Amino acid sequence: MPDTTTDEQLSSLLDAARDLTRQRFAADEPDVGAAAMLLADGSVVTSTTPDYFNKMVDVCQETGSLLEAFKRDLSVVASVCVGRVAPETFLVLSPCGVCLERLISHGPDVVVGVPDEGDATRARWVSVREAHPYFWGRIWTEKLPYPGADHD
Repeated sequence: MPDTTTDEQLSSLLDAARDLTRQRFAADEPDVGAAAMLLADGSVVTSTTPDYFNKMVDVCQETGSLLEAFKRDLSVVASVCVGRVAPETFLVLSPCGVCLERLISHGPDVVVGVPDEGDATRARWVSVREAHPYFWGRIWTEKLPYPGADHD
């Protein structure tokens, strides 16, 4: 875990994602969740996703927080996503490939929550570099610029 984030900040991210889920969805509604991100100024933003009839237009729970970071012109420092599978049972969800692509543009040291190997309700914190070790863009950094090329 990079020195720029504290255990307290990371714990507060999990709390924020769980709290948004509780606030936004009925207590007995399963398969819902939220994301929380720590931004460079120390603020925390949260987001979730609507359940669209046409699943092809769904977005990741992290999308709203990423857009808020962009709107504020702030980098993402840490991110976590949770999914509620039963009342008060929240699983930590690793970022999907799309979200990894979005997060790596903030640098390979962004911290993301992934499920703890022994208990998926607990987060283990790793860098995007660890979560996305074969990032395709790394092969272009020497010859062609791409967003985030200066990060690795």
